[in-house]
Amino acid sequence: MAAAQEAQAARWAALVDKYIAEGSFLDAERLVRRMLELGAGDERTECLYHSLQSWKYLDVRNGVLVQYTGRASSLTLPSCIQVIESGAFQDNRRLTAITLPANVRVIEDGAFTGCINLKMVNTQGGVETVGKAAFENTPYDPMRTGHCLHCGGEFTMFGRCRNCGRLRGK
Repeated sequence: MAAAQEAQAARWAALVDKYIAEGSFLDAERLVRRMLELGAGDERTECLYHSLQSWKYLDVRNGVLVQYTGRASSLTLPSCIQVIESGAFQDNRRLTAITLPANVRVIEDGAFTGCINLKMVNTQGGVETVGKAAFENTPYDPMRTGHCLHCGGEFTMFGRCRNCGRLRGK
């Protein structure tokens, strides 16, 4: 019986991974909740459930984050996101910190405009393009941070990233 439960849990875990890759966070959250109710989850499943509580408010289409309607103050985006569309977080007054996965390549114009409490953007590198006014009317200023949005490296005193060589803010 235990082997059958383990096999079922493995099938469910694969399905959850598929839902997350597709951006179907609400479906993933429902399945993870069911897994936990039936005792088919582990510590990873519980952590995933907590992440899905915020992710279910993400509108992701083909790797593009179109909009976030949640109320979290701190948010770590899932790795299926490659582009943050213009206005995706516009005027979100609760967001203070966001962590971008390495897969995020583009932050479009005005993506975080009006996020009046956004002070910290953590990146694991990978951002290739930051649109105009992406962080307009926010306390976050990528020009003043010590970390490169493109690769996550640190800037030298001359404003050049030690890892990728890009100039600060370029």
